[in-house]
Amino acid sequence: MPSNAPLGLVSLQLAFNGQKSNPSPVRIVNSSFGTLGANSAGFGPSVVLNFVAQDQQPVNSLTVSASPGQVVTLYGTGLGPGLNPDNVAPLAGNLLTPVEIWVGGQAVAPSDILYSGRSPCCSGLDQLVFRIPPKAPLGCYVPVLIRTDKAVLSNATTVAIQAPGVNTCADSQNPFTSLYQSAGKVGAILLSRLQFLAQVDLDQPLSFSVDYGFASFSEENGSQFSYNSRLAFPPPGSCTVYTGAQDMLADATLPGTLPSVRFLDAGATLNTSGTGGSRSILRYGNPGDYGGLFGTDLAGLSLPSLFLNPGSFQISGTGGADVGSLQATVNVAPILKFAGLAGIAAVNRSQDLTLTWEAPDASAQLILIAGSNYDVPTDSSSAFFCTALPSDRSLTVPSWILSALPASRTKRHQSHGRLLMGTASFGPAVTNVTGVKAVQTISISAKGQSVLFR
Repeated sequence: MPSNAPLGLVSLQLAFNGQKSNPSPVRIVNSSFGTLGANSAGFGPSVVLNFVAQDQQPVNSLTVSASPGQVVTLYGTGLGPGLNPDNVAPLAGNLLTPVEIWVGGQAVAPSDILYSGRSPCCSGLDQLVFRIPPKAPLGCYVPVLIRTDKAVLSNATTVAIQAPGVNTCADSQNPFTSLYQSAGKVGAILLSRLQFLAQVDLDQPLSFSVDYGFASFSEENGSQFSYNSRLAFPPPGSCTVYTGAQDMLADATLPGTLPSVRFLDAGATLNTSGTGGSRSILRYGNPGDYGGLFGTDLAGLSLPSLFLNPGSFQISGTGGADVGSLQATVNVAPILKFAGLAGIAAVNRSQDLTLTWEAPDASAQLILIAGSNYDVPTDSSSAFFCTALPSDRSLTVPSWILSALPASRTKRHQSHGRLLMGTASFGPAVTNVTGVKAVQTISISAKGQSVLFR
């Protein structure tokens, strides 16, 4: 986009071989930073260089971590107009656009933003040189977000951060990381209960519960830039965001969830059994993707009753072409009393949102917090995901994270906003299944409600 393009709604037209296209409307703002992802898709590991010396700046990855306080260079586009015309090599120098940077929820001090301008090579390529905050959390997928002009939030990408001298990253609170970042065949099984309060666009609030089961078996290439948004949780105390087509929470359209190599056939069904009987997780779509609704207490539907009452459940499968028979145990914890959810019908995106919880069941290892808003007319949605340790007892979702969600529309049924809180309990990895190196289990017991985002 030319640096001297007018701001606001303009008409874009293409010309080729003397033929002109129809004009298309485009809205231009002064700045809108987009961080480059290593996967060229704008999520997951960032395109970041760790500064060691002028002639030694390795690419940040799962095996080449940065450390708190280290200087890094992050690449993107959209900082705004350049210092000179775009048809010549860009001048080095900080652009006039105000820039804010957060790493794992920790703000980079203004004095630690060392450069914010064009990369010397290209008119459209920007680079930010900054020092990682000394209190930035450690982890493989520490979210990085940039805001320009104190108004426009970037996409979220990640960096790997570890203590000085440690290269390969690790997530102590997430066993999926080590399982998926090395090459091999793996499996994941999830059991989940959700209590939900529908209180928006209804004449009377409606409370109900649903039980779900999911499983996935895949072969992964173990890339140093591997990323699966379902399993790559941000470090405790931090949040990340996603934006995309459709209703991401309801339609399971989070980006980057497909295997890096292929799905694995583990048979037609997986059986789940407990004190209340048994239910099946059916294969759907891809050969190694399984999911299903176990039951609900929602009246008037010809569906099975609730099944995942707190306790121990056994998962079994006879196997398929790629994965042998398996036996696994999943413990489902009781749903916490999330005091922070009570009474929230609308969320002000310009204010921080603090959510609290009571002491959880001993099996709970991680608190998961999520919010999303689906905009029906544009068939698009944005969502935020945060994690915390159970002992923290509260987490504040900052306003700059909430600003990534679209505002709810005034007309009924044109927006679907949700706020969810839950506990995650990880089981021991099952390593005796033929065809895969390990199967990791997890249960999530959550509570949520529909809300308006103002």
